[in-house]
Amino acid sequence: HLNHSRSRGIGSLYSEWGDMGHYTTEAGFQSNMYWSSSPANSSEQYVISLATGEQSVYEKLGFAHATCYKNL
Repeated sequence: HLNHSRSRGIGSLYSEWGDMGHYTTEAGFQSNMYWSSSPANSSEQYVISLATGEQSVYEKLGFAHATCYKNL
């Protein structure tokens, strides 16, 4: 669940790994906006900066990176 303090808590990609730009060479991550799995409303989706952890909202037709996850 996203909140306005720019964090999702333990278990989130940014809070555990920090600026993903540090992993660009090894893993190919970019320090850009990534889609969240949480919709903001019917036409917009939350996005998260993997450089800063900042939360924003993009139109679902907009451009952002994606990453996959698996619950363990």
